[in-house]
Amino acid sequence: MDQTGKVTAKASSGTAVITATATDGSGKSATCTFYADDHGDTAGTATSIDLHSKISGKIEVSGDADYFKFTPTTTGTYIFYTTGSTDTKGYLYDSNKPQLAYNDDGGIAGSNFATKYNLTAGQTYYIRVEAYSTKTGPYTFIVTKGVYSASLADDNQDARHVQMQAQASSVLTTLKLHIGSTTYTL
Repeated sequence: MDQTGKVTAKASSGTAVITATATDGSGKSATCTFYADDHGDTAGTATSIDLHSKISGKIEVSGDADYFKFTPTTTGTYIFYTTGSTDTKGYLYDSNKPQLAYNDDGGIAGSNFATKYNLTAGQTYYIRVEAYSTKTGPYTFIVTKGVYSASLADDNQDARHVQMQAQASSVLTTLKLHIGSTTYTL
C-alpha cells in the first residue's frame, strides 16, 4: 500500500487483510479484506486455455468466479470439466456472451461440473467456474475433445465389436468399459 492508500497485489492469488487506524487518538479503525484472484473475474479478463490443458484454479472467497477462454481450431464436440475436492458448477458462453450450457455435478469427477458442447472453429468461447453454494478451495480445470459417456442399444446380440474414438488421452488416467454386467478397467 502506498501513502495514498492504493493497494497493489504482489501475487497472482491470495488474501490480504488491511486495517486502517486513525492517528488522532480516537481509537477508531476499519478493516477490509482484499483478495488477488488467480483467474479473471469477467470474460474480458479471462485466462486462455488450450485443448488438452489442465490448469489449476481456486475459488478464493464465496461468490468468486473464474473465467477462461477457449478458441477451437476445428469444429467438433468439446468437453469442459473440473476435478478436485471443491464442488464446482460451470457455464459456457459464446463470444456474444449468451449462455450456451450450464452444468453442476457432471459425473466425470464426483461433485464437479462437466459440459459437452459442439463448438465452431475460430470462435472464442468463455467458461465461468464457480463453487456450488458458499464453498471455497482449489480445483483443476480441463478442456478436451471427445465423448465422456455413450449408451449403446443392446438389441443386436450378435454384435461382437464396438469401436469408440476419444481424443482425451492426455487427460484420462483410467478408462472403464462396461459390457453387460462386467466392468473392465484399462
